[in-house]
Amino acid sequence: MPPRRLLSAALAFALAGCATADAIYWAPTRNALYSTSSLGYVQAQGPTPLLVLGTPFPAAPMEPFARVVAATMSGANFGPPLSFTVDPPGPREADYRVVVAFGTPYVGGSDLCQVQAPLLAPSGPRVHAEAAFCVETKRITEIKGDMVAEATGPDDPAFAAFLRGLTLNLMPPVDRLQRRGCRTTPGC
Repeated sequence: MPPRRLLSAALAFALAGCATADAIYWAPTRNALYSTSSLGYVQAQGPTPLLVLGTPFPAAPMEPFARVVAATMSGANFGPPLSFTVDPPGPREADYRVVVAFGTPYVGGSDLCQVQAPLLAPSGPRVHAEAAFCVETKRITEIKGDMVAEATGPDDPAFAAFLRGLTLNLMPPVDRLQRRGCRTTPGC
């Protein structure tokens, strides 16, 4: 792709979502179930289950890779820091969880909260990920993200920064109720 077209594509992505020097986050989805105040309730239940689907690093064994993803995402959300786990969580009052798919899912428009094992087209070292914050099979929030540069592996600091940005964009500081109040509050 010529440099001018690449720059235009990057600008289009940036306008569609949130961009940093190393990553582009786009297509944010939040429904009325998302409230920043409810994250304390999620935190009080203990570690939040994390389902990791696919990997951009075929040489990395899946279980250790999923544990790296969980550790890196832990505490990266807005609000009360959530701890993520790939282990069974034990008894919980509500089934809150996060699903992260590396690669492009072929789920026919369905969200990640309803699909247990989507077919994934690998993205390779230029990582593409999609994440959903779920309660049972209902999507609360969802985000897509792409790394600008290639990741060298699961321990690459740029990959860690990408995951932390994905988590922050998945659980942002503003929910629908707060945005609604901003429309009528000067300087908000």
